[in-house]
Amino acid sequence: MFKCLADGVVAAGTEKNLTSLQLTYANTTKPSTRWSSAYGTGVNEIQQLYHDSLGESGMLMSTGGSETLEEYLERGAYYHYSFTRDAEDRSTQVQLSTTFSSLEVGANIFIISWFSRAIELTTTNGQIQSVRSLSV
Repeated sequence: MFKCLADGVVAAGTEKNLTSLQLTYANTTKPSTRWSSAYGTGVNEIQQLYHDSLGESGMLMSTGGSETLEEYLERGAYYHYSFTRDAEDRSTQVQLSTTFSSLEVGANIFIISWFSRAIELTTTNGQIQSVRSLSV
C-alpha cells in the first residue's frame, strides 16, 4: 500500500502520482510491459493497476468480493504481483523501477514477500503414514 505525506499529513494522496512501476524477481518482470499512468481531475489511469492487483492476489474472483476502485484510491493503492518459481530457485534480489510525477522528499517504498506452505498427508487405514511440507 502506498501512503505518502504532504505538509506532514498522512494520506494526502501524493502516492497517486505514480506514473510507472516495474518489478523484476526470479528472472520474471511484472508488469511485463512498462506502462504510463496518470491520476488527477478527470484522469484515472491507475484503474489498470487496480485490476492487475486484484487478479494477481486472487481477489478478483473471490466469493467474498473485493474493495471498490473508490475504496482502493481512498485507502491507498497497493500493488500485488505473484512470482511463482521453481523450488530450486534461490533468488533473493528484487529490482524495482518507479517514477512519480511528484513525491515528497524522503519517501520510502516497502516490498513485502508473501509465502504459503502446502502440506500433503498420506494415510493408510486412517493412520498418517507420511507428512510432506512444501513452501510455495
